Amino acid sequence: MTETVISVQLNITILEQQDFENKVIDYKITSDKSEIKGNSLSNALLFDLEQGFYDITLTYDYPETGGYDLWGTIRTEVKNNTIVKMVLLPIGSIDIKIIDKNNNALKNVPIKIECDKKYGLQGYYYTDEFGSVRADFLPVSSCIIKTSVEEFIYESNINITQGTKSETIIKFKEYSSDKKNNGIILLIGIVTFIIIAHIIVVKIKKKKNTTKKNIVQFLDSKEQKIINFLIDELQKNPDGYVNQNKIIYGTGIAKTSIIRILENLKRKDIITIEKIGKMKKIKFTENFNKK
Repeated sequence: MTETVISVQLNITILEQQDFENKVIDYKITSDKSEIKGNSLSNALLFDLEQGFYDITLTYDYPETGGYDLWGTIRTEVKNNTIVKMVLLPIGSIDIKIIDKNNNALKNVPIKIECDKKYGLQGYYYTDEFGSVRADFLPVSSCIIKTSVEEFIYESNINITQGTKSETIIKFKEYSSDKKNNGIILLIGIVTFIIIAHIIVVKIKKKKNTTKKNIVQFLDSKEQKIINFLIDELQKNPDGYVNQNKIIYGTGIAKTSIIRILENLKRKDIITIEKIGKMKKIKFTENFNKK
């Protein structure tokens, strides 16, 4: 089904000013289905639109000023060839920058702008990654700027004048964004400490094991084999023990030889043997552990 296209003409009224012929106007026309924007001469604002509801916004910037000067918006239903009358009101702009006590930019900070006159684009804004906000299309009047960071609140008044682009810096003199990084710095410090401590412990263990193995070189081959096996096993669990059967299986030395060798190592104050029933628990003596 083809939609009916309707001609819509926009007639502009400027408060306290009658001569507004042949001025280049910026327009933006939006509906649920489409958006059109561009610019046109003020006396040639004629559009072919389908039936439906539209939001129409017009803005004008005098060449001699630094910002937009006039603004108007209306929501209207298009259902007949019609003339839409629009009033353009005086507006100004403001650039806001928010910093902490160390002059660091604060991003994603909410700012609320409320003005005495209730037109234009007032309401909430948020700072960008550079801590900045630009609010165009504010009414020519006195406006209140409200913002907050954590428990710190800031409020000030500013006068908006037509066509000007005001600039203001909001500084939270008691707030520092650096403290947000303190937790990360602390975490990095803890992780670094743990890594360094682990390296030191490993080096100490390696040094101790090297000392033990230096002592082992003075033992006979089977004694060396048993001690080296014990060093490797007890390194996995320094407070534990190795049972005799595991030593037999791990070293491949016969049980009769193991019993004799373990007794020799016990006499040399290298190991202790604790007998629990038929099981024998073998571990190093305190003196040997200190090596």
